[in-house]
Amino acid sequence: MGTLPVDDTLLVAYVDDELDVATHRRIADLVEQEPAVRARVAMFRRSSDLLRSALSDHNYISVPEQLAGRVTKMLKRNLS
Repeated sequence: MGTLPVDDTLLVAYVDDELDVATHRRIADLVEQEPAVRARVAMFRRSSDLLRSALSDHNYISVPEQLAGRVTKMLKRNLS
């Protein structure tokens, strides 16, 4: 890997497809070669899938109008 530090933040960015092409390729190579890195990436992928699944329910996506109105009022007061 050269001087590229591989930490959890970088691996999460890899899982979330947030890396530039060259870095993504380097991490993909490392995932193929290193079982420990492959296991971490698999764990982050599972976590991501579980989170998406948990938040896919429409109750978690939309905010009740009354709450949204209160938050908007508070923000306006605090920004004034």
